[in-house]
Amino acid sequence: IRPNMTLNYGLRWEVSTPWYDTQNRIQTIVPGQQSTVFPTAPRGWVFPGDAGIPNTLAPTRYNNFAPRIGLAYAPNFSSGFLGKLFGGSDKTSIRASYGVFYSSIEDLVLGWEIGDAPFGQYWNSIAPVLLELPYQTRATGASQGQRFPFVLPAVGGAANKNVDFSVFLPIAGSPGYDIHNRVPYAEDYNLVIQRRIGADTVISIGYVGTQGHRLLGEAQSNPGNALLCLSLRGSGVLPGTPVCGPHGELGTYTRPDGSIVNGTRGPLGPDFGSNAYSRNFANSNYNSFQASVQRRTGTMSFLASYTYSKAIDNTSGYTQWVNFSNYRLSRALSSFDLTHNFVASYTYFLPFDRLFGALPSRLMQGWSINGITRFASGLPITIGQSGDYSLTGTSGVDEPNFIGGLTISNPRNAGPDGTAHEFFNRSAFTSEVLGTMGNSNRRFFHGPGFNNWDLSLDKDTKIRESMALQFRAEFFNAFNHTQFLNPNGDYSSSLFGVVTGARDPRIGQLSLKFLW
Repeated sequence: IRPNMTLNYGLRWEVSTPWYDTQNRIQTIVPGQQSTVFPTAPRGWVFPGDAGIPNTLAPTRYNNFAPRIGLAYAPNFSSGFLGKLFGGSDKTSIRASYGVFYSSIEDLVLGWEIGDAPFGQYWNSIAPVLLELPYQTRATGASQGQRFPFVLPAVGGAANKNVDFSVFLPIAGSPGYDIHNRVPYAEDYNLVIQRRIGADTVISIGYVGTQGHRLLGEAQSNPGNALLCLSLRGSGVLPGTPVCGPHGELGTYTRPDGSIVNGTRGPLGPDFGSNAYSRNFANSNYNSFQASVQRRTGTMSFLASYTYSKAIDNTSGYTQWVNFSNYRLSRALSSFDLTHNFVASYTYFLPFDRLFGALPSRLMQGWSINGITRFASGLPITIGQSGDYSLTGTSGVDEPNFIGGLTISNPRNAGPDGTAHEFFNRSAFTSEVLGTMGNSNRRFFHGPGFNNWDLSLDKDTKIRESMALQFRAEFFNAFNHTQFLNPNGDYSSSLFGVVTGARDPRIGQLSLKFLW
């Protein structure tokens, strides 16, 4: 555009084809649809070749538009305030960019879809069984049916019309891939100013951000009905018969009038247990201020960087389930969020050869001290409550109730509640009420931070022009500073809020390397 300004732009159209199995030995969940490929499969369990189900499960997309633009500007003010600020010509560079970037669905997702009924057997017992009789209900002695061995069907074979699906029921631990899924994409943008000071130092400050869209996550496809479960307790069941409670979503219950209720799960019903549904419902955003200073001289070099940031999402990885009733209830700090992060790396060549010139040069030359120092905030603590108090039989929804008064303490000492190594007070939370979901945010405060020094002393000795010997003495966490891991975040645990571990203590190692 101008001698000191450059503009780059581009337009991209990307075709996205989801992963697929060459033998079509995959399946998914579409509530209410009856398979024609396997007509005896339970309603909702469908396969490539069924109506609306391609071999990729979700369709190929041809309209992924990805514009990108970048601008670089070098101010050439030579006088006045702007001249002092930008240092004159060739001392400052201002860069800005924006782009849309599409990503492929992880191949691991396809790994979740293979090996499921009828192409494999993954079966959860509907009630606790005896160790020596794994198909017999422990409490009643009732048989749950023999499940093994079974014969895998041949893809496309005539016998597929009569496969006995009873040995697979209830189908559990077998996720479905949403047939309407699209490719995830991110909007990346930044504004960075770099300023050279003298001949050896560069300072950089900038704003960097990312917005993630259509991110893949997991939600329950067949949750238990909490209200139905609560109605199957006390006077809601025939005296002397089982009552509904936590983990009872696949139980069989008898009403006072003798009618039978086969579990509380829906909309897929009792033929299915807990199965995830992989959908593009998640979003994320990351915003940060980033600054760095870099200096290089003949005897020393260092790079120091600082980031002040916040990352928020519905799910920090597609294997982390979200609240099926409202995806936004799972919106929280990302599991990798770090508010403050300072990292410095440095190398200093020791001038022993100048200080002790009378000694042999091979002994005095080649010594250096190297290190990486990090000071950072802790990672967010994931809060939850095990025990299925929500009566939904679902991961990612059970939370305690947060009542306030959160107090953070040093885990080296007794905490606010008097418990040893307590990082936060348990009294800030109460249990969720049976049949409800607690109000606590999944992640809203951070755990213990980082204070780490990795140092090394190196010696390079030249033997001949093509040969050298390198000695290294390395120390990780050199000052042996205790860096605690996050405390237990499960309210149902007796260790809730308590730190039970730490990162590695000081580790030292010596090495000798021959180079030729």
